[in-house]
Amino acid sequence: MEPAVIVTGHPRSGTSMMMRVLHEGGMEIIADEDSLEPRKNNAFGIYEIKEYSGFEWLIDNPGKLAGRAVKIVTQYANIIESLAVKKVPMRLIFMSRSISAILKSLKNADMIWDPPPRESIALGRKIISYYKIPTMFVHYEEALKFPTGTCLRVKDWVGKNLDVDKMIAAIDPTQNHHPEV
Repeated sequence: MEPAVIVTGHPRSGTSMMMRVLHEGGMEIIADEDSLEPRKNNAFGIYEIKEYSGFEWLIDNPGKLAGRAVKIVTQYANIIESLAVKKVPMRLIFMSRSISAILKSLKNADMIWDPPPRESIALGRKIISYYKIPTMFVHYEEALKFPTGTCLRVKDWVGKNLDVDKMIAAIDPTQNHHPEV
């Protein structure tokens, strides 16, 4: 079975941007249709499954993940763990960003996440390590500064014939409202 591509990281770390990059590049994604609409704090949509029942569907139908991308933020790392226990072939793209930038962005978006970023990210990394899930780490700021290199790496990691020019065009540096210092 072709591996699923799981985009993970803490909310406000670039997970939606990476999903957009994959989608624009031609990869089939799993997301609620309305999550592709512009939002106040995300001009290009959030590319996610909003209801927890959607994640249950993924666990119950792992074959539907084959060759597709889905966003599972680190607060739901238990879903990634459940997929690992079921031995679902997957490759992760783990988006990273400084904790201070994540916190500023969460505050600006009027969002509170439990557990907090540091704990959530640590749990995600622990699950990845324990189950030895193949993972590519992408730093948000580097993706904005070096979109060509980032997209080439992502294309190689995913192992699909994606349109790199469209992937690059999907990265919009003007959406970084809380740059790292």
